[in-house]
Amino acid sequence: MRPKMRIFHLAAGAADLYCGACQRDAALLQSLANLGHAVEAVALYTPLRADEDLIPPSCPIFYGGVNVYLQQMLPVFRWLPAWLDRFLASPALLRLLSSFAIETRPQRLGALTVSILAGREGRQAKELRRLISYLANRPRPDVISLSNSLLSGIAPALKEEFAVPIICSVQGEDLFVEALGEPFRSQARRLLRRHAKQIDLFIAPSRFHADHMVELLAVPPRKMAVVQSGVAIEKFRRSRPPPEHPLRVGYLAAITPAKGLDTLVNAMAPLAETNPDSVRLHIAGKVLNRGYWRRICRQLRQTRLGSLTHYAGELSSAAKVAFLQNLSAFVAPSRIPEPRALAALEALAAGVPIVAPRLGVFPEIIKMTNGGMLYSADDAADLRRVLQNLLGSGELLRQMAATAAEAISRHFSLSRMAEEFADLCARSAAQKPPLLVR
Repeated sequence: MRPKMRIFHLAAGAADLYCGACQRDAALLQSLANLGHAVEAVALYTPLRADEDLIPPSCPIFYGGVNVYLQQMLPVFRWLPAWLDRFLASPALLRLLSSFAIETRPQRLGALTVSILAGREGRQAKELRRLISYLANRPRPDVISLSNSLLSGIAPALKEEFAVPIICSVQGEDLFVEALGEPFRSQARRLLRRHAKQIDLFIAPSRFHADHMVELLAVPPRKMAVVQSGVAIEKFRRSRPPPEHPLRVGYLAAITPAKGLDTLVNAMAPLAETNPDSVRLHIAGKVLNRGYWRRICRQLRQTRLGSLTHYAGELSSAAKVAFLQNLSAFVAPSRIPEPRALAALEALAAGVPIVAPRLGVFPEIIKMTNGGMLYSADDAADLRRVLQNLLGSGELLRQMAATAAEAISRHFSLSRMAEEFADLCARSAAQKPPLLVR
């Protein structure tokens, strides 16, 4: 019988956005609690947002986004009294201000990112002291978990205070670092590599991302384990096969150039001209780049595809399930090497075959599930070829859907994710080498 663990989990909020990392953190914490582990969540920067209320409303917030910004810009805010700090870090204020957030731009956050990574040497050292003081008054943990390596600036102080293993997930923050302008990009890389020495184990959501982060963080491969993301399989499962006619193609992601919606539109526009009765395009997701969205809408209006397209906006949890279950195929046309692809996993759990680029985690997912098809990244013509092959291929759609649903249950369940994560925590606490490094 596995020992029950007490885990401090420190997670970075993403303002008013749904993000894959927050979804994974929320689901992981709930699944660990379901297994009987005592997990205490602490949010950094902003409240955590997920589909369901998986994070308790009382989850405390440190490094409040308003505070860290003001402390970066104006020295007087590094010495404010505690009551004013508490006001600036209040969840209500942070939720209000984050509701105006449109897009997080690394190019504008270089100095702030480096300062937070500097830990005790940074301009937010007061925030670190507040965090340590709070955690020191809680029951002692067996393990401390960080949701991404950009939080590793606090690792040296945590190690000194608690002398327990620190586990750090890596979830795509490398893309943020790469987008920082110089000299901040190089400074952030140096600090990440320095702090990586204080981390006992890193956990990646895919083999692709694990290999990449081993190189970026300059850590030995034995310090990087792979635990695939989990999804709520029963929530998404449907009893009927995917609709075959018309072919309902779905996109569910933030609307920003990196996610490649324009590639999908360019691929489908010719199909709509020649097969208007056979295709439909369903789009959902928060608009992060309004200029980009206006260009896509203009392009849709200029083609027959416009009359065959429905935009559902940002979806609630229940609406997302209904959206996915109404699709024939799910397309993830991302231009960036995705480390998790949570929406694609949810589509597979709903019995919807996926079409994705040969990039990032997608080849791994397709290989493990046989639940979809690959195309050349950022190549609208090749994507059109794949979608054309799916037109009228009901048997192929049904076969991929059935295969994917079975494989998702085996490889990507929430319970499996939590059990593997807890096992790594237990082995780290017992100072044993991890068994899940693969």
